Amino acid sequence: MALRLPRLSLKRLLGLGPLRPPRGVRKNQGNPWSLPIPKALPDGSPIEGKGPEMAEIEDISPPELKTASCRKGSHWHSFPASLPEGTAAPVHYHHQAGAWGRWSQGRWSWLEREGGRWWIWGSREGPSLVWHQKHWWWETREGWLLLHQGRPWGWGYLRRWRSEGFSSPEGVEILYSADGSRLLLVLPGQGGLLLDSAGRLLASLREEELPPSLKAKAPSSLILPR
Repeated sequence: MALRLPRLSLKRLLGLGPLRPPRGVRKNQGNPWSLPIPKALPDGSPIEGKGPEMAEIEDISPPELKTASCRKGSHWHSFPASLPEGTAAPVHYHHQAGAWGRWSQGRWSWLEREGGRWWIWGSREGPSLVWHQKHWWWETREGWLLLHQGRPWGWGYLRRWRSEGFSSPEGVEILYSADGSRLLLVLPGQGGLLLDSAGRLLASLREEELPPSLKAKAPSSLILPR
């Protein structure tokens, strides 16, 4: 039986080497949503402060601008967007101090550059995400989450494989080889696919060929402290 692939953009997971969460990141405690949003774009069009959905945040890249060359005071930058193939829309950035208010296709979001890293806030209540390896990540009590296909992918130790990797809310797992040249995509109940860094299929694995899921077991003997 052929494996039913989930809707994954493997191209974004391959070719960058093994994805790893950022290290040594000091969480940005600020939130630019406390700043006033301009009432109109440079052409006079009105602005509404509606933030993007998580799936839309994934298509946002930080502006490729040299902030040192920017003039002082609040001002606008406008340039073509880096959007999915087949679409195009201008992106307007309202630059004030370290904050960059981004307007595109009826959505407003805030970005900020701090310590050499870009952060983004999709809403006043939402998490701050950091840009790392051309992906957005955010830190939770359970560890780092990768934003992919609009969903949170958890990074951590996968007991079944005795290795670190990604897992989706649906149970899909992704593991990289040590050198990043191969990727194992495990689909719950279906088996797995071994791919190279270009996305070429190297091998298909049946479910029975994979190691069984490891479930936590209670110790056979336990002496409680008095």
